[in-house]
Amino acid sequence: MVTGLAAALTTSSYAMRWVWYGISVSFFLVVVYILLAEWPADAAKAGTADIFNTLKILTVVLWFGYTIWWGLGNEGLALIESVGITSWGYSAFDVVAKYGFSYLVIRYVLNNTETVSAGADYGATGGVPADD
Repeated sequence: MVTGLAAALTTSSYAMRWVWYGISVSFFLVVVYILLAEWPADAAKAGTADIFNTLKILTVVLWFGYTIWWGLGNEGLALIESVGITSWGYSAFDVVAKYGFSYLVIRYVLNNTETVSAGADYGATGGVPADD
């Protein structure tokens, strides 16, 4: 996010703006790799592969959307010249990503309390609360 901010705030050099963007996308791709290649096994082991796969697809699609929108918007190639349209696009991504993600997680937890809190090694196990 910091490198994306640097890209957006760099006004003195168009090339430097794209360098920052490239660095930001590189970090983003590492996160996408972990999300797609490494964490699915952990979700399967925890018994939450179904919700994880849904959230994984939602996250990857919307995060790529943010990245592409930046490149098309007035900070990038300026194919979308309007600051208002660019801002509305970011807002739409934010609403779908954050509220959609939250709704799916909450609905899953409410409908799958045994999966989320079952087992001695995972979730709430009925231990004694600590006295602070």
